[in-house]
Amino acid sequence: MTYRSAPVQPLVVCMGRGLLALDPATGQILWSIDSKFTISRLFRVGERLLFIAGDNVHCIDLESGAAIGVVDVGFFPDEGIVCGTDLIVVNARLAASGRPSAVCLTSEGAIRWKGTSEMESTGLLSGHTVFRTTSADGAFVSEARYGLAGEAAGFLFGDQVVQPDKRG
Repeated sequence: MTYRSAPVQPLVVCMGRGLLALDPATGQILWSIDSKFTISRLFRVGERLLFIAGDNVHCIDLESGAAIGVVDVGFFPDEGIVCGTDLIVVNARLAASGRPSAVCLTSEGAIRWKGTSEMESTGLLSGHTVFRTTSADGAFVSEARYGLAGEAAGFLFGDQVVQPDKRG
């Protein structure tokens, strides 16, 4: 009988466009990836590593480094949060643009739903923002209206809170 030791839980280090997975006990490189664009965020979703590079979210098998898929979300995500088996990425600066500003991705690298927001003016300096969600195939799911968009404060799921980077 052959016994296989448990897989090493890699330490993943991001260095600009490169990802290196290291055995934390020995420093041995387990796998590496050279991205076309600078990697701006890393997320662990189950046994997957999802990373943001440009407008794309890449889905990688954490143990082997094998590519599972790449999704062009249509915007540059600046925040994200893991929600169970999914990753939600957002660009709150696109609020009121009418373009996608939130996307829910599965750990397999597929879009589950999208969110867009647009401003509806009711007069000079007055109006509201409408946030709409659609399924992956574009079917309407829901909408909410709220005051004109201001500074993004972040979002919460379970015991996780994500605050956006503040840029000057």
